[in-house]
Amino acid sequence: MRDIKFRAWDKEEKGFHYIILYEGTWRIDMIDPNQSKGITYGLDEWKQFTGLKDKNGKEIYEGDILECPVSRKVMVIWRKGAFFERDLKDSMEKFEEDIYDYYEGQIRLMDGEDREVIGNIYENQELLES
Repeated sequence: MRDIKFRAWDKEEKGFHYIILYEGTWRIDMIDPNQSKGITYGLDEWKQFTGLKDKNGKEIYEGDILECPVSRKVMVIWRKGAFFERDLKDSMEKFEEDIYDYYEGQIRLMDGEDREVIGNIYENQELLES
């Protein structure tokens, strides 16, 4: 059985909680083990682990921003049952059109060996503007 991993952004604590379905039971790992606040069902923005790691061995989650070859920045998005890379230079409308035009895998998330996680959409909003 494989672990199914998510992370959820906590707006109040401004941090992630990591949730793992491990051998049929949910286990929650907090980013800061010293937090006194208990976990509630009010966690925002659940994002799934892609099953891939970047070139440094860091897990890649939906909502991560990656640096790709040739200095291209992409955001990891889940659509139509697959993880995709959205080039940050493209509009969301263009990305949605591209999914339908190129669904055969041309813009799906490739293996992470030549990519590097440089941030995420919650903690590094400035990367979305570059």
